[in-house]
Amino acid sequence: DHNSAASMIGNNDPQGSGQAGADGGDVPGRQGTGGPGRGQRFSVPIAAGKAILQPAQVLRLEADGSYTRIHCVNGSKLTVCRCIGELHDQLPQTRFIRIHHTHVVNVDHVVSLLASDGHRAVLSNGESVPISRRRWKHVVTMVEAGEE
Repeated sequence: DHNSAASMIGNNDPQGSGQAGADGGDVPGRQGTGGPGRGQRFSVPIAAGKAILQPAQVLRLEADGSYTRIHCVNGSKLTVCRCIGELHDQLPQTRFIRIHHTHVVNVDHVVSLLASDGHRAVLSNGESVPISRRRWKHVVTMVEAGEE
């Protein structure tokens, strides 16, 4: 249920306005580096209104047609009626990378990259997600850059 998921991650609009990001401050458009920087919040539509998230709370995004499941670090999940590309554009492009047509991951939570039996990224919660062959070299470069 969307309401409990938003409550579990503490993302209720503190002002109760339902207008988080309406002025563009929290949800900028496409920028050269993409999305909010330095932990700025972003909003996503849910059934009851909007959930407000910090990029650091997001483990990965998973596409499901025109919907996207947001997997949070604390284990909660939100399903939103936005395509994965729209949500990816709201996140810092240096921290979140598209590794497959169905997955965007937070590089801070990639613990290993596996090249055997298909390319896969193992995340800090133990999940393993596919990496497309054509994106493999870029993913390796981005994850290694994130380790510095």
